[in-house]
Amino acid sequence: MSPSNNPYVGVSLDRVKRTIYKPVPVRDTLVEMKDLSEIMIDLAYSAAIMDNKALAEEVVLFEKRMDDLVYLLNMNLKTQGQKSS
Repeated sequence: MSPSNNPYVGVSLDRVKRTIYKPVPVRDTLVEMKDLSEIMIDLAYSAAIMDNKALAEEVVLFEKRMDDLVYLLNMNLKTQGQKSS
């Protein structure tokens, strides 16, 4: 990845979130992601219809959780790939 495409260039390490790896079944992670995405869509739609900033901010919090789940899913898939090789 070139430095111009790297989103972490210039990011202070103090602002990078530490993630503790814990093996979780991929299926459980995917189910949680599906459930969370359904809630996010409903909340985002409601926030737009009712022009409610508080609901929109909740969607942003859920988005951060979703980012964590994607990261966890990637770690689990990569470690499972290494084990099967």
